[in-house]
Amino acid sequence: MRRHKAPHVFAATLLGLLALAAPGARAASPALSTAGAASLTGFVDWSARIVRFTAAIDGRAAGLRLPSARVEAERAIEAALPTLAKDLLFSIPVDARRSVLDTIADGTIDVDSVLGALESRRRVSGSFSTDFSTFSVAFELPLSALESLYVRHTRPSDRPPSLEWAPTGTYTGIVIYAALPLPVRGEHGEAAVRPCLFPRVWDGDMGSVLESNMVAPAAIARWGVVGYSSSVDSVGLEERVGDAPLRASARMVFGNGRTDLVISTEDARRIFGSPENSALVKEGRVVIVASGL
Repeated sequence: MRRHKAPHVFAATLLGLLALAAPGARAASPALSTAGAASLTGFVDWSARIVRFTAAIDGRAAGLRLPSARVEAERAIEAALPTLAKDLLFSIPVDARRSVLDTIADGTIDVDSVLGALESRRRVSGSFSTDFSTFSVAFELPLSALESLYVRHTRPSDRPPSLEWAPTGTYTGIVIYAALPLPVRGEHGEAAVRPCLFPRVWDGDMGSVLESNMVAPAAIARWGVVGYSSSVDSVGLEERVGDAPLRASARMVFGNGRTDLVISTEDARRIFGSPENSALVKEGRVVIVASGL
């Protein structure tokens, strides 16, 4: 998949990191000279709903020696991972106004909860470079591990009923096209929509069409409030929106983070024109087609 943004790159020394590692983590061998030896690179794959990151340790700087080099490197990476990965996790946008770090600052969640989400990571691979100078371990962390920290409701809320009626059909999902830059509501200029954990969708009268509280917790745990795709032909898209989705074009982007979308009031009425279509929001059967994912 084509990437339009450079990956986040974070480097830190293991010397101080080992002391900050999560309780119970295995420490590196005391013989290691770990200063300046470890780094982490990563990015959010919004289409796959995965945070992908790779932690690496410089064998020469750490003083790794065969035959125990691999074991020592793996222990050092595992022990330091919470602090190595924190900047990447903290930078992930939660909504139009806040990143994960902002939600820690305002008391919504705490640091331990975010670092604890790393327990849901999956190790993908681990290997030395061809010259054995660096040992790297690749991981995947599902976005659901972070999203679950913010879900406090137990049942989805309903949109206030509208007095206006609009003709509608029976749909299997909702696809919102926002692949091109759009006007920014309330501002001059255009901007591309940016993914986040909990985007909102509004109608032309700024009534709420979709927000996290309108989606069932089980649906959020399954596949998030919305899905993101760079194409309507993406593999697996039909599982979420079916073969006859309502197709709406975003009219504007909204919010400081450029994460929210405005659709027409007519399209919103088509969504909420029947209980069956309203249920699509509650089930999270919404996909935003965007570029640069």
